[in-house]
Amino acid sequence: MLEVRAKVSIRSSPRVIWEYMNNVEGWWTLSSADHVSLEFSSAEHSLKEGVRATLKEQFGNIKGESQGIITKVIPDKEVMWRSERAVYSYLFFDIPVDQIVTWSVQEQKDGVALSMEVRLVFSNTLWGKICEWYFVYMLRGKRLVADHSFNELMYIKRVIEGG
Repeated sequence: MLEVRAKVSIRSSPRVIWEYMNNVEGWWTLSSADHVSLEFSSAEHSLKEGVRATLKEQFGNIKGESQGIITKVIPDKEVMWRSERAVYSYLFFDIPVDQIVTWSVQEQKDGVALSMEVRLVFSNTLWGKICEWYFVYMLRGKRLVADHSFNELMYIKRVIEGG
């Protein structure tokens, strides 16, 4: 399992950050050049439990598609996304992974901490272990995911702080 956490401080309130993030269509694809598309399978398009969507993204030569569901919501504090089917393609290989992403909003003395925790779980097979090793060590996957996550958070910070 690969776990990565990124965090930024934002001069704002949890409510303002939550309201901004609640309009997922308004920020997700814009927050990273890696994000290709976001399509909802649910009538609801906000941060509510049970909302389903398909995310497409690309990190260099790695293309990914993740179909998932929002599994946990604590308004103004936390939202968790879990893939029901995520496949990343590299060269001629399709690699399935379980993907869990949690965004958290926490008040601090000097503003609000917005964090993003990403967990990628490769299959518990020889193929899964080979793919995880290759992703982590050859493709520097931990750095790819960390940079991607931090850049996504920085986009949100810049928009909310007006910079």
